[in-house]
Amino acid sequence: MSDIGKGELQQWRIVLVAPQVEKNVGAVARLAANFGIRDLVIVSPECDLEGGEAKAVACGPSKEILQGAKVTQNLEEALTGCVSAIGFTRRFGDLRKASFALSELASLPERFSDGAKFALVFGREDSGLTSAELNLCTHACEIPSSEFMPSLNLSHAVSVVTSRLFEAKMATPGIKTEKEQPILEDCVSLEEFEGMMGHWRDVMEGISMTADGNPERLLTHVRKIFQRAILTSRETRMLRGILSHFQVAVGAREQRQPKRKVEKPISPS
Repeated sequence: MSDIGKGELQQWRIVLVAPQVEKNVGAVARLAANFGIRDLVIVSPECDLEGGEAKAVACGPSKEILQGAKVTQNLEEALTGCVSAIGFTRRFGDLRKASFALSELASLPERFSDGAKFALVFGREDSGLTSAELNLCTHACEIPSSEFMPSLNLSHAVSVVTSRLFEAKMATPGIKTEKEQPILEDCVSLEEFEGMMGHWRDVMEGISMTADGNPERLLTHVRKIFQRAILTSRETRMLRGILSHFQVAVGAREQRQPKRKVEKPISPS
C-alpha cells in the first residue's frame, strides 16, 4: 500500500459492522485515506464491497484501502490485535452507558505504548450495534447531535470522529495530558480479555451464579468492572490462575462430599 496520509492516525482501526450501503463503505475508505488511517475491517457486510458505487466514492488512493479492507465473520475477529475498542451508539440503557466523551477520544492512546492498536467500531445504518457487540467494546461513545435529528448517517459519523482525532493529532503531536500517567506497556489484548471473560463464564455457570435469574447480566457487570480497570497481560494471567485454582478447589470439595444414600421405595403390600 502506498504512503497514504503518512499514517497520522495509524494506531486507529475503523471497524464497520454489517454495513448495508455500498456508498457508505466507499466513503469510509475515502475518509480513512483523508485522515491517515490505513486499517479498515468490515464485519459480515450486507452489501457488495466490489460494487460500482463503493468504488466510485472511494476514488484515488482510497481505492487501495477499500480493496485491502479485511472482511471478518464476527466482531471478535475484527478486534484481534487491539487493546481497546470504542463502540459508537446513541441508544443507551442500564447496560449501554456512555463511558467516553468524544472530546476525550484523542487522549486515549496516551495511556498505552506506541505500538498499541485502537478500534473505532460503527454499527449498521438502520439499527447500530447490538448490546452484545457493544459489550465487546471497552468504551461506549455518543456523538453529540440535535434532538431534531439525532441519528447520523454511517459515513458522516465516521467523518466526525476521524476529523476530531486528526485535528487533535495535528494540533498537539506527541503531547501528553497535564496529569502524567504511567504508560501501559503490557496491556491485555482484546482477544486475551475475551479469553478471561470466557473463563469467568465457565466458573459462574459451574457454581450457578445468577443475577435476577440472568447469568449473562451478572457477567456483563463483571466485564464492565474489568474494562474500567485496563488490565495488563500479567494481571489477566494472574486472575485466570485464581479462577483455575478456584475451579479445582470446588471440584475437590464436591468429590469429598458424601453421596446421599438413595433409599429404595417401599413396595406396596
